[in-house]
Amino acid sequence: QWVKDRISISRPVGRDGPRRAQPAAETKRLLRVYAFSLGDFRVQREAHAITDAEWQSVRAKEMMFYLICHNKWVRKETLIDALWPELPPGRANSLFRTTLYRLRKVVHPEAVLFEAGRLRLNPLGRFWHDASDFERLMDEAAKLPNDSLDKGPVLERALDLYKGPFLEDVYSEWADPIRTRCDVLYHKALLESVKFFLDRGNHRRALEMCDTLIQLDDSDEEPYALAVKCSALAGDHELATRYLLRYEAKAGDTVATPQSNMVARTYRTLVSGSKSALA
Repeated sequence: QWVKDRISISRPVGRDGPRRAQPAAETKRLLRVYAFSLGDFRVQREAHAITDAEWQSVRAKEMMFYLICHNKWVRKETLIDALWPELPPGRANSLFRTTLYRLRKVVHPEAVLFEAGRLRLNPLGRFWHDASDFERLMDEAAKLPNDSLDKGPVLERALDLYKGPFLEDVYSEWADPIRTRCDVLYHKALLESVKFFLDRGNHRRALEMCDTLIQLDDSDEEPYALAVKCSALAGDHELATRYLLRYEAKAGDTVATPQSNMVARTYRTLVSGSKSALA
């Protein structure tokens, strides 16, 4: 779980430690910030896309994403280990202070709270994160029964957010489990969307999802079997045959016997004249 509950904090802090609390009206002036991490690596402050030149270093931007993905108090040492694991303590501590300063400068002076050796994004700020919203929508979809008319639109909204792997160009280990989780959820969203549209007779939309799944992993037989089913139910037996042959050509010697091959079984069940087509 990533960006979750908001925690009330009333002591905004400065670059090097606690600073005097600001009036509530001033604190509430924090700008809205949008963080894009799915197939992207950028931050937008209101309508302004923050440039790499403004960030001054890629680590300042990465620190922003680390904090938005761990929306809680984080020990300074934990963050340093995540961003500079191989540097000696003195050098890492110096880079930490410089990077935090750059983050605050480009996003907002009160964007990050830092006190008692811990830091976090200011809960009074308005931060939106695509990966967190993606996970929230997938949680929402999981709670809906399969026959709910609301499930498809929720899945579509989640899929619209996924533009690619989480922070694909960030090689720090902290990002790996989040990247894997998003990939798994994306596959699940596609698969559930295929079944949702298939059950409602929208074969064209279901086939589009099947094609995306096949592009992700063309050795997985389930998307091919679903594509055969969509094509057959739409009355396009020629297309169903092409999906079957495409799968068997890809699988080669690894394909199971026709009796245990999910794609072939689906074809035989749904396509008339399948025996002659397979002969």
